[in-house]
Amino acid sequence: MTERFAFFVDAAFLKAEGAKALGFPGWQTRLDARFAVDAFRHLGESRGGTLLRCYWYDGAFPARDSRAESQKRYLDAIALTPGLALRLGTVKSLTPSWLHALKRSLEKHGLDPDSLGLRLGPIDFQKGVDTLIALDLARLAQKQAFATAFLVAGDRDLLDAVHAAQDEGRAVVLVYPDGAGVDPDLRRSADDVVSLSRDDLARFFSERSEVGEEGR
Repeated sequence: MTERFAFFVDAAFLKAEGAKALGFPGWQTRLDARFAVDAFRHLGESRGGTLLRCYWYDGAFPARDSRAESQKRYLDAIALTPGLALRLGTVKSLTPSWLHALKRSLEKHGLDPDSLGLRLGPIDFQKGVDTLIALDLARLAQKQAFATAFLVAGDRDLLDAVHAAQDEGRAVVLVYPDGAGVDPDLRRSADDVVSLSRDDLARFFSERSEVGEEGR
């Protein structure tokens, strides 16, 4: 019987690090979940397994945020992707104190932030996404739902969940875009690592023609 594998994908990590690897501005980058799932399925099957499911984690803007409606359409489309289960944390927007000073300095020197590739709005932070990944990884490992977990993430906060899955006899393979910022302890703890090349990433990344089409 073919053993099953599952993917656990931190979408914000994949998008940010994938855009960096491809040389795209992160805020102008489109990540196509359908093509990503197909690529991940192919990766797992090339190792002799059968896909259980791709668990896809992202942060949702609160309803009062002006970007929430367009993002909801984007997330609803992702949720309909075959083989994908969407899990949502939240997004909080904060304006750091230094941002106002930077804006004033640019204005003083007659510089346009857009022409410099800068977005000088509030900075978005995900809340609860790592917790959702850790819970699913540990819980499904205990249920023996998969033989191998492919973890597309780089945060040290996931280290305990990786160890918990391994203690249950599950293998954990760390997957990340080439050159991504990945916690060294997380990398060392994985049973194997897979670095996604530019050619790999080009299968499900593109530059958006219109900023804001995904609400993120």
